[in-house]
Amino acid sequence: MRSNYTYPLVEILMATFNGEKFIKEQINSIISQSYPNWKLLIRDDGSKDKTLKIINEYTKKFPSQIFLISNQQKHLGCCQNFSKLLSIAKADYIMFSDQDDIWLPNKIEITLQKLLTLENEYGADLPILVHTDFKVVTQDLNIIAESFWKYQGLNPTITQFNRLLLQNIVTGCSMMINKSLKDLSTNIPPEAIMHDWWIALVASCFGIIEYIKIPTLYYRQHTYNTIGAKKYNINYIIKKFFQFKQNKKNLEYCIKQAKAFYNIFNDKSEDKIKAAWILANIKNYHWLKRKKLLLRNQILKQGIVRNIGVFLFC
Repeated sequence: MRSNYTYPLVEILMATFNGEKFIKEQINSIISQSYPNWKLLIRDDGSKDKTLKIINEYTKKFPSQIFLISNQQKHLGCCQNFSKLLSIAKADYIMFSDQDDIWLPNKIEITLQKLLTLENEYGADLPILVHTDFKVVTQDLNIIAESFWKYQGLNPTITQFNRLLLQNIVTGCSMMINKSLKDLSTNIPPEAIMHDWWIALVASCFGIIEYIKIPTLYYRQHTYNTIGAKKYNINYIIKKFFQFKQNKKNLEYCIKQAKAFYNIFNDKSEDKIKAAWILANIKNYHWLKRKKLLLRNQILKQGIVRNIGVFLFC
């Protein structure tokens, strides 16, 4: 970065729970960032291992940059843990950190540069989300895939609101948002499937989502992943297809999330919100009418195979 440059503050939100095995590596990777002006806000969700002890060691060593947020509420789950952190954040630029990944040294720098460029073009009042690709690795950091997007069979250019209602393409650990988006996204409802999905919906509906092809972190896969990455291939498709109950549950989760989104934002004059209303009420229609509504309004996932699943279980 330029020597005469004024560095905007970036706040990094980390939600932790029983993360003693990998959290040191993740915090160290944040400390080692090329971008200097950051603060790390950590909220623990009731860990029973040594996570809190490790965090306290870092807060004592870096008292002006690393903070443990005190909160009596425990066991909120990942989504609401991040929601609490988001309500506390004050900076103009916000990032989200898992407890078990490793950030590459220029992650903050290149993501912020992209976001600042977009703000210069569109204005800081526009809600903006920038996310990046990343490498999928084993718990021992052996590379599984050089690109998460290719591994998952995702196209990061498909960011239309109606296309995100059934499938999220933004991963929280890879994204940065500006204050305008933060203010709209605070107080994520309990119906939200995940914090990153909710924030992506808000960004798509009221602002923009942009991406960076460069991987900016190692996304660690292990037995304790909340969601994790799954290779999109024929074996995955077959296995997923026969998970009938789970597929129906996943659709119900999307419907509940869409209903919550519509209820919160229906007073805004946005044509895009109509798609949320359609999905929220999709079960009120005859089975053939459901398919027609989804197709006509392009409330779809990415790829023919995924959409066959949508039409089968809707």
